Amino acid sequence: MSGNLAKNADAIVIASGWQPSIARAEFSALVDSANTSQFIHERVLICDQDSATKIAQRSALISETLYPANHSLYTDLEKHVELVISWCKEHLENTGQTLAVRANKIGKKVEGWSTRSIEQSIGGEMFRDGWKIDLTAPEITLKITALNHNNLTEEEEGENPPQIIWGVKTSGTSTWDERTAPKRPYFKPISLDPRLARAMA
Repeated sequence: MSGNLAKNADAIVIASGWQPSIARAEFSALVDSANTSQFIHERVLICDQDSATKIAQRSALISETLYPANHSLYTDLEKHVELVISWCKEHLENTGQTLAVRANKIGKKVEGWSTRSIEQSIGGEMFRDGWKIDLTAPEITLKITALNHNNLTEEEEGENPPQIIWGVKTSGTSTWDERTAPKRPYFKPISLDPRLARAMA
């Protein structure tokens, strides 16, 4: 696996947590075969900007897209704070826009990861660099996400270490992942949960 594929393909697409296998198939079909792309997680695709835009416009299973964006294997929280801040200084131009730093994780807990710490550390440094911070309605949202896999064996975990992705959120205002399935629009179950089926029998 490339340690930093995003140098050449610098957009990140994140699938919703519902039916990630279908999202993978859909995303793959929408990416131009001539362009570089790679799934680094069951819900996360690294690709070119044009493909990310196409997926955002056509996919029903997208959570959000980040552009510009980057990723790295996860090592240490403090080192990643420095890495993201350095990236921001190179890729983000401060022309007076307001900014918010948002962090989260996908998958199992990542050892040493703290959403609050990374938001405060990076947000504080951006503020000291002259950025206007607005946590309510920012013009720019800098998203940092720790990625880990669920349900892997110990051997598989060694082959698929945690990663961190970050970038500017360009699309994705859906609250789909925050809703339980029956509260999602157009949700139409075709089978009952086994526990419910047994209870009704």
